[in-house]
Amino acid sequence: MRDVVRVVFLGTRGSAPVSGDCFRVYGGATSCVLVNFIGVDIVFDCGTGLSNVSSYFSGNPVSIFLSHPHLDHVEGFPVSEFVYKDEFSVDLYSRARSDFSTKDYFSYLMRMPFWPVSLSDLKNKIRFHDLGTNNHLVIPSTVSGADISIQCFEVNHRGGCTAFRVSQTISGIEKSIVYATDMELSKTERAFWDFARDCDLLIIDAQYTDAEYAERTGWGHSRISESIQFAHDVGAKCTRLFHHDPQRGDRELADMEAGLPESIRFAKMFEEVELGSEEKAVAQKLSAGTMTN
Repeated sequence: MRDVVRVVFLGTRGSAPVSGDCFRVYGGATSCVLVNFIGVDIVFDCGTGLSNVSSYFSGNPVSIFLSHPHLDHVEGFPVSEFVYKDEFSVDLYSRARSDFSTKDYFSYLMRMPFWPVSLSDLKNKIRFHDLGTNNHLVIPSTVSGADISIQCFEVNHRGGCTAFRVSQTISGIEKSIVYATDMELSKTERAFWDFARDCDLLIIDAQYTDAEYAERTGWGHSRISESIQFAHDVGAKCTRLFHHDPQRGDRELADMEAGLPESIRFAKMFEEVELGSEEKAVAQKLSAGTMTN
């Protein structure tokens, strides 16, 4: 058994999917991150990156955690191949919002006239769960003593959004990942700093420059500069800046990244990060080619 947790970035873009040569490295698909824990797979969000997820499943049970039901975080669900295969069994968790349950989010998404296949037509065994007021739950692992601990924290975003801290003990050492997209750090409770403290991998919203934020205050996203400072403040061992603005191409992101410490990077499409005895980023599987902007 490998005592390594693998994180795969399948969708890194915020607000809307984009395509073209200038998005080849940092990606154009919207939010989706897969984590192959020991004995269980966890997926964060169902953006268009979800369409690639089945290639990375480990064969272990799958649980999906939805941060919130805005379109860029659910639009990959109807177009993902595994959703239509009856051999897959999936548990999907989210908070109910605006009188909609977790199941309601997807039953409304998959209905005429917007989509030709309804949720009730699926052969896949999908179990929907409302998190309610529960801020902590345990997901069983197929490996004894390796169950997953999930903690939830409501962050500042229009309509609400949940951040997750997911932990697993490997060879006596706890490894933790904080997934915090679609949040406005300047308006988020200070308790969130304690929630994220000393995590092994921080995946955090960093959509705007300072100048952009001045015109978009209250839109529910964070400045790149404050997310970098937050990573330092909480002592994150490794950080991936996430939810890239759809107008920001590879060249601009690479230029911004050039002066950052090695432990802080903008998330790249198909990038893999392994958490084990030490954190390391392994080579991208996508051939990025020459960056253009």
